[in-house]
Formats: sequence, C-alpha cells, structure tokens
Amino acid sequence: MALPFVVRGAALALAMSAAFIQSAVAEKWPGKSPVPGGAVAARAIASQCPGVLKAGETDELTAYLSRYLDTIGGRDPEMRERIATQVLPELEKAYLADYSKPGACDAHATEMAQDMLQRVRAVANNAVYWEQVLNPPVGPLDAVYSKAIGSVCEGTLTGADISNLESFVKEQMDDFARTSSEADTQTTWTHLKDSERKFADELSGQKMCTDAVRKDARDIAARVAAARQAR
Repeated sequence: MALPFVVRGAALALAMSAAFIQSAVAEKWPGKSPVPGGAVAARAIASQCPGVLKAGETDELTAYLSRYLDTIGGRDPEMRERIATQVLPELEKAYLADYSKPGACDAHATEMAQDMLQRVRAVANNAVYWEQVLNPPVGPLDAVYSKAIGSVCEGTLTGADISNLESFVKEQMDDFARTSSEADTQTTWTHLKDSERKFADELSGQKMCTDAVRKDARDIAARVAAARQAR
C-alpha cells in the first residue's frame, strides 16, 4: 500500500513542511513509498554526513524532486511554484540545521537516507506511483485537513461529515497497518494527529476561513464519502 500522505490543494504545502519534519527522527520514513520531504531529508543527511551517499546517488534524489515538481505542475502550476520556492527550501534549511548538530550523523540517519534512495529508485518506472502524484486519491491526511477546517471554521461541515472523516481515517490506517510494521503504524497515527492540530493552528492563526478553504473541506468530505461507499 502506498504511503497515505498524498494530499491535494492547500494541505499539500502544510503537510510537506512542519508536519513532515517530525518523521525525520525515525530510522526510516513511515510507509514504503518515497516522499518529497524524505528526499530532502536524505539530501541534507548526505550533505552533512560524509560517506552516507555518493554524489551520483544524491543526484538521483534531486532528479526525483524535479520530476515530482514537474508532475505536480501538470495539475497545479501555482502549487508547484509554492513548493519549489517556499516549502522545499524551508525543509532543506531545517534538515541541514538538524543534521549539522553533534551526533546527528548516526546509524539512524544513514539508514534513513539510504532507505529513501532505494524508494526513489523503486518508483523510477512505476507508472502507478506517478499517476497518484498527478491525480492523488483522497487519503487520511486530506481527511484530517478537512476535519481541521471543520473544527476551526464553524458551519463548514456537519456532524455526519466529521464522523465520516474519522471513520475513513481509521479504515485507511487499518489497511496501512496490514502491510506496515507496528512502529510505522504508530508513527503514522502520531503524524496524522499532529498534522490535524497543526492544520487547525495554521488555519486559526492566519484566519484562513475563506470561501475557498471551506469549499476545499466540503469537497474532501464529499470525496471521502464517495470513497467509503465504493469500498
């Protein structure tokens, strides 16, 4: 099963920034698929920890990020620009700072960088993966984003919508747990809960209860309902 962190719209930039940073403390990134945040972290490790990756291997990570951005750009050029000029540079800065600290270049950092490189290689010719990047199915992170909007922006979602979103997340995570380790599953649950809180804080702090944001939440809730009916 693919890592259930593929999200659309405004949630993508939020998910790739503060929320993704939490996963770098693990030996491996949760799930089995590569993600931009993980590729950036792996490059930062290679930069700060000599010998972890060869120059050509770092180039493979860079090529993956470029392809990811180009693929996203085919769907949403504005989002591509935001990720390329704001989100990824901020992530890189944070990871470079993390892995420049004494003791950061340990076995865990090495394992994470090398694991992410293998994931990147595994999807190089995987048409299904790249189709999901271009047209991602609704996932758990979308659901917690929608729920966060509903909690901050009164009147956006009904009680039934919220309940449906919660049930969807549980079902998706049950599926994820069947093909993942207990540690990965727990890390992913923690990530989702932290992300919901961070989404809500971001929405509240920046007073982002616009018509567009509310529509995003309702659209996600509708897609979740359709996905559950199709199971």
